[in-house]
Amino acid sequence: MRDRRIVLFLVAAVIIAGIAFFVHRRTAQTQAGAARDQHAAAGRPVPVVSGVVAKRDVPIYLDGLGSVAAFKTVTVRTQVDGRLDQVLFREGQHASIRGRSATSSTRQRARSPATRHSCRAPR
Repeated sequence: MRDRRIVLFLVAAVIIAGIAFFVHRRTAQTQAGAARDQHAAAGRPVPVVSGVVAKRDVPIYLDGLGSVAAFKTVTVRTQVDGRLDQVLFREGQHASIRGRSATSSTRQRARSPATRHSCRAPR
């Protein structure tokens, strides 16, 4: 009776180990395929095209349950720190390289001793 229990226990352990092996192997193959596809997609260039600006609703509706992850992301950083006081152009107006487009607050820059000298107007 005791030997029979040991044999049944060993058979059950072998079956469970076999199932775990096949599940792990299948999961590893799926993950490797997804990583390979992601690596191949990362090397492709992303096309950037221009278009006509129009103000309207976006007619795309997606129904689903799950999570979404961005494929590529962009970080946009400002070059000027401080409050924007005045915008010196209108929407759609052509701008020149040398022309001023906006003025910002000098109060923020004047507080810092390192930038105080660089913010002075030329004499």
